Amino acid sequence: MTSRTGREQLHDSIRDYEAGDFPVDRIIDCVCACGNEVFALGYDDEQGVAVRLCSKCDTEVALLDSADLLDRADSDIELDAAECTCDGTDFTVAVGFAIEGEDVRWVSVGLRCEDCAIAGVYTDWAIDYSPSLHLLERV
Repeated sequence: MTSRTGREQLHDSIRDYEAGDFPVDRIIDCVCACGNEVFALGYDDEQGVAVRLCSKCDTEVALLDSADLLDRADSDIELDAAECTCDGTDFTVAVGFAIEGEDVRWVSVGLRCEDCAIAGVYTDWAIDYSPSLHLLERV
């Protein structure tokens, strides 16, 4: 029997979660432009926003359509910092996509703690507009 890699564990946790009762069709791992794969994550469950911060170069990237929401003049979004039950704040990050026809219907942001290796979905939200396949390129 082969052991599961950290990425495989993270992907399994996203698939098993099935946010919105939609099966996950595709999972994309987050990788910074500098090549690093470890991030801190800020999120707002109610607004459907997630922002990753590279632990190596401090580059901040708003995931999916989060930048659109954060850039609105009337935005009063306050991000919560993701924290593991072990108090870890550095994570491997991946996004799961539920796709129906030619559109993304639901997204799930999964994290795997670098300190204790626990993996799970930290935030998810519905996508209620079309076209939305461009979100696959915004992780």
